[in-house]
Amino acid sequence: MMALGDADLRLARERLAEILRIAAPGDPVSVALRERIDQVSRYGLFRPGQVFSDALADGSRGPSLVVVPHGDFMMGAMSGDPDASPDEQPRHAVHFDRGFAMSRHEITVGEFRRFVQATGYVTRATRRGHSIVYDGRSGNFVRASGVDWRSAYDGRPAGDDMPVLHVTARDAEAYAA
Repeated sequence: MMALGDADLRLARERLAEILRIAAPGDPVSVALRERIDQVSRYGLFRPGQVFSDALADGSRGPSLVVVPHGDFMMGAMSGDPDASPDEQPRHAVHFDRGFAMSRHEITVGEFRRFVQATGYVTRATRRGHSIVYDGRSGNFVRASGVDWRSAYDGRPAGDDMPVLHVTARDAEAYAA
């Protein structure tokens, strides 16, 4: 069977069509090739559940990632759930055509610091000079100056092993890229 790691999927599909024209129904070669084409088109060179980390330009390793399978799941709270907030509803189906990889653990301040030092990236909170923090005295969230990815939930300095906070979706996308 041909290896599809770097192969063109179009070519693989053409070969499968050729095999199907001459092979008996259920032919093991055609079944295996069809499964491999499906696997590569959904996951590339990876397998669902596989754990890996990327090599970084400085020779170190990135965070540990896991391949999440394609498919469907229900997102949101059930209607009538007394503990649900309005932004958790309505419950709805989410579908992924392809698998994807995500970090097994939260990205830490230390990992994000390494990214910022390597790229010179400036987060939105750093540019603006403020973010929202939790005020333990009032129990409310308040705007605080000088707070960015180096800060904890309450605005105090965060340790390198703490999850990074005060980043936007664009900041997270820049990190992932």
